[in-house]
Amino acid sequence: MEKLDEHSKQLEQSAEKLSQLQTENTVLRDQNQALNATSNKKRRFNTRIWPMGNLNTPNSGEGTTDTPPTSGVAGATREGTENP
Repeated sequence: MEKLDEHSKQLEQSAEKLSQLQTENTVLRDQNQALNATSNKKRRFNTRIWPMGNLNTPNSGEGTTDTPPTSGVAGATREGTENP
């Protein structure tokens, strides 16, 4: 009979712990969903803004306009290095 009482007490304690953990889990899940929603909004905003500015130049074939200044600067540096 004593073992039965012990097991009953353990069962009650386990049920209480389970209930507490389920409550904590629900709270953490809600917080996680809120954080994910905020993160997703920021990500959507950034992906809409950045790719439009960055992708237009390289994909349009006008990337060659960017190349001469770069090679011009590099060429000037090389010429400056070769002259002295």
